[in-house]
Amino acid sequence: MDKIDTITSKISERFSEPLDNPSPSVPDAGGSEPTPDEYPIGESPYTPISQHIWKYTLKDTGTTEIVLPAEALVLTAAMQDDVISLWCLVTADMPMVKRSFQVVGTGWPIEPMKGIRRQYINTVLTKCSRLVWHVFELKKY
Repeated sequence: MDKIDTITSKISERFSEPLDNPSPSVPDAGGSEPTPDEYPIGESPYTPISQHIWKYTLKDTGTTEIVLPAEALVLTAAMQDDVISLWCLVTADMPMVKRSFQVVGTGWPIEPMKGIRRQYINTVLTKCSRLVWHVFELKKY
């Protein structure tokens, strides 16, 4: 038996033996965490949630307020049919909230807004790349 076979054999033996001290992060069979079938219908963390990608349009300058489901994830912004569009991953049954988005052109001044920070989303080009827009979400802090 060569050295590799010896090591492989010892590893196999070690992992085929029961553990003396199971990991404390793994609950035992009598733990307090309910199994998926013990939750009321619709309340299990194991129940898949239906999500969709929704599209919104933005004004080509200034600020646009959009009402969308809470916790919607902004995926990207792009130009579609000469309109700046925003795509978000949403869970439709979440409560609706208002969020603000700002579009600014390259070289334009961006004035500070008290209590607001800008989160960059994407840069959008018009046809033939004649105009370049930058899309931000305005977030309160």
